[in-house]
Amino acid sequence: MRLGRYIVTTVLLGFMLTPVIYAEETAMPECNGITKEDGMEAAPGASLNMHFLDVGQGDSILVESGGPGGNILIDGGMHGSGEVIIDYLEEENIDSLEWVVATHPDVDHIGGLIKVLEEIEVKNVLDSGKEHTTQTYQKYLEVIDEQDIHVVKAVEGEYLDTQAAEVQILNGYHDSDVINKSSIVLHLTYGETKALLTGDATIENEVEMMEKYDVESDMLKVGHHGADTSTSAQFVEAVNPETAFLSYGENNYGHPSENVVRILKDAEVELHSTYKSGNIEVSLALQGPKVLSSEPWTGYESEGNQNLVNEIPLGMLCA
Repeated sequence: MRLGRYIVTTVLLGFMLTPVIYAEETAMPECNGITKEDGMEAAPGASLNMHFLDVGQGDSILVESGGPGGNILIDGGMHGSGEVIIDYLEEENIDSLEWVVATHPDVDHIGGLIKVLEEIEVKNVLDSGKEHTTQTYQKYLEVIDEQDIHVVKAVEGEYLDTQAAEVQILNGYHDSDVINKSSIVLHLTYGETKALLTGDATIENEVEMMEKYDVESDMLKVGHHGADTSTSAQFVEAVNPETAFLSYGENNYGHPSENVVRILKDAEVELHSTYKSGNIEVSLALQGPKVLSSEPWTGYESEGNQNLVNEIPLGMLCA
């Protein structure tokens, strides 16, 4: 019975997502005609808050809009993080999300989104278009279908249809077998403040983005939990962030890498860690960002997670 229902659901979802996942030449729905100027004008006068949520070894970022635009949730950590995120949304009096962004289909990014999609009103899902073979990914698709949520495939260079801020997509679907290369990267501009949210994008993605876009930003969400597969010295120089945020928990992958931490510290970037500080809230006032709920992290002087990523088998770097 369950097998039959699964087959039917998979077929229906295939029809639903075909134009989203496979139509490479189709323009991004609801983002047509959104220009940089439109995005800048849409930014409201009130401040925008960004929350880097403590979901353990995973990513989850809430963009909370106090103006006409809706709230945006980017990733949801592992399965157990769904309840944590929902509780946090309730504390912030948020009962609906304009966008949920699944940067890529790894479990530490979409696992917690399943519960959120089931229990919170979600208007749109932005998906990388990268498929996966896991039960988590299949459940994620099934819930989207059951809740009848509009799905949009991320198209590089397009702007998200929101008045919360100007949000440009710098990376999306990639035909590589490396799932992280398909990680959605968002560049958010709010007044004078810019934030670069890199998901698990790789160094190869970073090179491509530096060639095509102005990636300079005040704030950087460090790629892939601080792994050596992301955040090259050249990329940090190009972004030139004042503040960087590391999202990770207890892990055996060596995240964050000492090499990456050293690169950021050598560039005199102020670091913040969800592992140390828990949830981190940042106010994006039009004049610039201000970290409200976290003390800067000085590095590995007081913590023992010092394994280098290059000592970990490459097959383990997908987490």
